[in-house]
Amino acid sequence: MATVLLEARPYRPFKSSEEYLYAMREDLAEWLNTMYPELRIMWTTLWIAWTQEWLSANQ
Repeated sequence: MATVLLEARPYRPFKSSEEYLYAMREDLAEWLNTMYPELRIMWTTLWIAWTQEWLSANQ
């Protein structure tokens, strides 16, 4: 198994919860792309899929 090194990122406080959520979505998509590069996941696609799943589960 290959070792994956991730770049260190500086700590940045967020002005709002929306900014924090946006950054978390980007980081999650980046992490998933590192783990599964063949999927080519974008955070917008990931967010749309989660939103649709949440809406269908809560109807």
